Formats: sequence, C-alpha cells, structure tokens
Amino acid sequence: MHINPLVHRAMLPLLYVSVASEARIAVFRRDGSPEDCSLTAQPHLDCHVEGSPGAMCHLRLPSGQQHLYCVCRRNGVPGVAAIGVNEDTGGLVELNWAPAAFDDFASYVSTDRTGSFLFSAYYSAGGCAVHRIQTDGTIGELIQRQLTASQAHAIDVDATNSLVLVPHVCVYH
Repeated sequence: MHINPLVHRAMLPLLYVSVASEARIAVFRRDGSPEDCSLTAQPHLDCHVEGSPGAMCHLRLPSGQQHLYCVCRRNGVPGVAAIGVNEDTGGLVELNWAPAAFDDFASYVSTDRTGSFLFSAYYSAGGCAVHRIQTDGTIGELIQRQLTASQAHAIDVDATNSLVLVPHVCVYH
C-alpha cells in the first residue's frame, strides 16, 4: 500500500489513501476528538481507478476544490485521473483521465491557486507540463510541456499565483 494521505477540506474529517496494489483510492473517516487519530474505513466511498494495479501513486486535492488528481497508469500508458469529491459525503468518482505529457509517470502534480491549471513534474523524463482544468474539474487539453534539468521532482505555484517553481536534484560531478 502506497500511503499518500489527504485530508478532505470540507467539514468531514476524511483521509484519502492511494492503494496502488488494488488500483483504488481508499477513504477513511477520522473518529473521536480533534486530538484523536483513530481511523475507520469507509469502503462505500472508495473509488476504483481504471487501470493496472500497482500503477497509482501521487494524489493532490487542491485547497478549496472538490476534485482530486491521481497519477496513474491506464493500459500501460502513464497519465493523471481527475476524481470528483462529493461535498456532502466525501465519496469519490472518477471523472476523466489524460495521458502524461511525457512517456513517464509524473512524480508530482499540483494546481494553480484558482484551480484552472494542472501542473505535472517528471523526474525520470526531466520535464514539466501544464494541462487546462475544465470548470467541472475534468482535465482538459495539454497546454505546454517543457524539458527541464534532470530529476524534476515537484512543481508548484507561489503565493501570488504568478510564478511556477520546479526544483531538481542537483548532481555534482
């Protein structure tokens, strides 16, 4: 199990976990007081992501949004799935899938502060990309892909939503 926890941003105390071996996102409810961290599985809210077991990793739930984005593989092709989050129950449903900008898994995905653009970084391919996010949260067209230095392992915007930052692993020879 690859644990990539996300806490639901609404009033529901939920935790989303990428279970790569089963190609699903598991949903857990936090029980008890705010100081308590005991979790109860909520299998009726889980989302099975179409694709190959073992082919899911990074999750991203943008602040204030009702959609999360999951790096996954479909029929051997790496990409990202858009997952809708029910604001009343926290339940999940897959909305769509878009192929990766490079022939590789994205090591990290994020969105801009408005939820209009999906950014992806590619560690092995040494690149980054931008997809448009439609108003319904689905992933739209690939707008740009850019080669970077090797080992781009993250991508995010600054607090003003005007700069995109892509760090790399520095290798000295």
